[in-house]
Amino acid sequence: MLNLVDNFSKFTIDTTNRFSPSIWGDCPVSALQANPDLGVYLRYDNVRSPVLVTPTITTEANYGDGLKAFGSSGGTLLPAKQENGGGYILTETDDNEGIGFATIQLPFKIYPTKGKLWFEARLKNSVVTDTENGFVVGLWEQQTMSATVPIAAAGTLADANFVGFHRLEGDGDQINTVYKANGVTQATVKEDAISTTANVHTVAGALAADTFIKLGMVFNPLNARMEWYINGVLLPDYYTVTTTAGNPFPNDVQLGICIFMLLASANDSILTVDHVTCAQLSAP
Repeated sequence: MLNLVDNFSKFTIDTTNRFSPSIWGDCPVSALQANPDLGVYLRYDNVRSPVLVTPTITTEANYGDGLKAFGSSGGTLLPAKQENGGGYILTETDDNEGIGFATIQLPFKIYPTKGKLWFEARLKNSVVTDTENGFVVGLWEQQTMSATVPIAAAGTLADANFVGFHRLEGDGDQINTVYKANGVTQATVKEDAISTTANVHTVAGALAADTFIKLGMVFNPLNARMEWYINGVLLPDYYTVTTTAGNPFPNDVQLGICIFMLLASANDSILTVDHVTCAQLSAP
């Protein structure tokens, strides 16, 4: 188990490839790995070779290691060679073409009576100018990935259950924290979450090309809060999950990890994922 988190660490910027203490400080990682009865722990860093041999996946396919993947023509999903680990390199070339991966299983559920949940991904994008690409990082329901799912051609979320982060194609150097229940309008909790002015609740600056950023979330059933973190810094805007089923928050469906990029122009884009991890305790 990691050391318990203190208040100071919630406002300390951490861009390393390690766990952010502010997120994972109270997660019993070792216990979850040793005893699946305690809950679920999933970590993807592509240290193990994928089963799929061809890097182009024009129809959603089993990628191996519990993942499925999709890429439009010209898209590739290849192993990344990162220091102290592996990763995934997602490339795409043309307007309205997408590339991404998701877990086949959906072991997580965000509901007031469920267990505590932790999530974090570390990734970087090759471009941060506007109208180049958009991407999503977070937890998603069972859907078949395509060039319009989970991101529609307009750059908005497709009509499916999702909670996490959305880099809009029209605002390349910023990140929004979002959620969406199917049939309900997409909600933005914090727009432009990377602030131009640093304080205890914000990360100063903006996204930079080819520079890693860490995107994290925590759901705490004790107060039913869904909270978002950037580079280990707790953001001030949160959502209190209610027991109302699926309106407006996706609290009534099972969710799995999903990372996806959709291009907004015919220029090559590369999304490099160092690792993504999610864990949840079993319901009390």
